[in-house]
Amino acid sequence: MTGLPHGRRRRLGLVLLTKAPAPGLAKRRLGGQIGAERAAQLARVLLGNTVDACLAFGVPIHGFHRGPARQLPRHPRIAWQPSPGENPVSATLAAFRDLSREYERLLAVPSDVPGLTCSYFAAADAALDHADVALGPSSDGGLVLFGAARELPAGLGDVLSSSGRLYDDVLRCCTEHGLTVETLPGLTDVDTCWSITRAIDEGELLEDSLLHARLLDAIRATSTVP
Repeated sequence: MTGLPHGRRRRLGLVLLTKAPAPGLAKRRLGGQIGAERAAQLARVLLGNTVDACLAFGVPIHGFHRGPARQLPRHPRIAWQPSPGENPVSATLAAFRDLSREYERLLAVPSDVPGLTCSYFAAADAALDHADVALGPSSDGGLVLFGAARELPAGLGDVLSSSGRLYDDVLRCCTEHGLTVETLPGLTDVDTCWSITRAIDEGELLEDSLLHARLLDAIRATSTVP
């Protein structure tokens, strides 16, 4: 990535993109199935799980959010700030531009993927040892991880986030501009009740795990989200 001389930048940073887990803002599709408050509580559980995975990976974390900051988990190692873009693609590109002077490479992830782990982050980091871009596709055609070790083409700003072919469009744009790309194994992002079932079936969400128990509690909850 362009920026300060190589020796003055940190090696790797994480960009965490999320909507604040507030009713009516987070997980709207899921809210249509289980109600806005339950969907917000489920989003809160997923965000907490992703934050834990990012913290365990041990590199600097830059959090970008939409919605009220008071709904976000607080930790001294996470610097939260308002999202620099209106959709995941524009937010990622803007965050990468802003942070490229500090880091040699960056990984951007959403907050709603049960299968994001330290080993997945490590695989993306390893991919960037020999590729310009690392992509983690989602089961619905989107992305669960976007990593870059060099400047990205401006044409990515024209890619539609909600087209159902985000991974394909990003891959095409990068390769057309001469960037080398490595694709990681696909993971499931949680947008509907069906996607939770898929994550279980794919072994990304273990039924005896604490995360699974917390998600079930969120779905079954009858009280309001604070």
